[in-house]
Amino acid sequence: MKKTLLSVGISLAALALTAAVGISLFPGKTVKAAGDVEINETNFPDEGFREYLKNEDYGEDGVLSEDEISLIFKIQVGPSVSDLKGIEYFTELEYLECVSADLTSLDVSKNVNLKGLQCYHNKLSSLDVSKNTKLEFLYCYDNQLKKLDLSGLTALKRLECYKNELETLNTAGCSNLDFIQCHENKLVSLDLSSSPKVKYLFCSSNDLKTLKLGKNNALLLMDCHNNKLKNLDIRTCPNIYKLDCYGNDFTMLDISKCPNLIKAYTEGMEDFDNNFPDRTAYCLDWNSSDGDYEYPYRYYLGVDTDVKINKSDDVKLDKDKVSIVCGKSLALKATIKDTSAKAKWTSSDSNIATVDKSGKVKAKMAGTVSITVTAGDAFDECVVTVLYKDVKNSKDFWYNPTNYLTAEGVVKGYDKQTLFKPANECTRAQMVTFLYRLQGEPAVTAETCKFKDVKKTDYFFKPVIWAVENGITTGVSKTKFNPQGVCTRAQTVTFLWRMAKQPEPTSNTCKFKDVKKTDYFYQPVIWASEMNIVAGYNDGTFKPQGKCLRRQMVTFLYKYDKYVNGKG
Repeated sequence: MKKTLLSVGISLAALALTAAVGISLFPGKTVKAAGDVEINETNFPDEGFREYLKNEDYGEDGVLSEDEISLIFKIQVGPSVSDLKGIEYFTELEYLECVSADLTSLDVSKNVNLKGLQCYHNKLSSLDVSKNTKLEFLYCYDNQLKKLDLSGLTALKRLECYKNELETLNTAGCSNLDFIQCHENKLVSLDLSSSPKVKYLFCSSNDLKTLKLGKNNALLLMDCHNNKLKNLDIRTCPNIYKLDCYGNDFTMLDISKCPNLIKAYTEGMEDFDNNFPDRTAYCLDWNSSDGDYEYPYRYYLGVDTDVKINKSDDVKLDKDKVSIVCGKSLALKATIKDTSAKAKWTSSDSNIATVDKSGKVKAKMAGTVSITVTAGDAFDECVVTVLYKDVKNSKDFWYNPTNYLTAEGVVKGYDKQTLFKPANECTRAQMVTFLYRLQGEPAVTAETCKFKDVKKTDYFFKPVIWAVENGITTGVSKTKFNPQGVCTRAQTVTFLWRMAKQPEPTSNTCKFKDVKKTDYFYQPVIWASEMNIVAGYNDGTFKPQGKCLRRQMVTFLYKYDKYVNGKG
């Protein structure tokens, strides 16, 4: 609001008017109306932020009028600002730049019109952008973030979150993402199957064990070197022309569906780095650009020298995926163009399934395994899902959840991993352990557990500590966790709700007639219902005190991973 000097000769009519509306006018003073915001220590505690606002035209008089606030679309602050308390007043803000400001917290939940957020080179340990549904680009690299949830941000196109401490990155529903830099973090898994427009992906130097790309015709460049990938499937990304994948744990790479990589591999010049004699790069067409990204070569494949590369369909299996029940066998058939080449069969995990020299697969315990046949320089593989003996009917609602979570290492079975026992009751110890595994087994801070009935030798020792540190459980008392107590349906959805950071449900009422507003699980049940995690019973009840069975538990977790974590 601009300063306005009032003459001493104010008319009686003007005075009467100001008195009627309750505004005091004094010579040389600013008029503050409803909706105006004073630039003071209460509203803006940081001196640097106050000075920034006062140095702008709209803040010269020390007051931001409601009209002025509605026209402020961009704010840029730097090292002189260490606290952005007060940013919530700028509800029309579209671009916020707060770089190298030593920020330890940032609340942009009220800035619902944000399109661009640059908050890199700070000390942020958390960042909530769930309310910023118009966000198009986010640069939050070089912070201390451990988790970043971008689910549902359909407008987001560019993400730079590298050099953090990220253990989880959720991009579920980010259907317009085309550029991702998430390298130098602690990610164990990355699922981009709901982001089919990603053109450039940089995810190197993490702890990635799984990388799901889904069907992506847009992907051109990917750098995933220095991870722990045991398998890399790029067959659904036919247009990729640059791939850096050295320093992983896989021994075979199929590029038969990627003509640009085949071109690099068959026609390119081999480039050896003296510092890394175990790596090879195949390069072709130097100094190229496609308008979006400049690079020194058009076609490139960087891979460990001991990785076997398949560039053709000279070997083809009759199945690319199949399910076999524990104890059963199935014969795979291979078509080999070079009849003189000898077929060699291998299993990626002989504990789960073995394969003999004729291609006969024997299922041993529940899980997922890759069966590969190699002949000469060509190979093909089949993904085998070994089913529990008591979970083999695909029509059962727990069929897919059980097999998915088993393959992910979240749930375990009985009798040497051959039975799941879906009707068994799920204990509290099992539940927190499953939650802990679902979230990637994050590191815990404490070395001791406050509950006397949880010992260091218990398999659930770390999971319980993690659940306490993250506010998921408080135990049944200050000193008791009751690990062998059966987990109720109410407790289960409450655990899940807390693990999701207690989001506010959209509705204020619950559709289940046996869930009351005074119940501690009232909001969790509404949220779980809205997220399609729970459906209740046909009679309109939720049965909150009903015992949670293992088949229900895996279904809840499967849906959580799908709708909250963006996986599954």
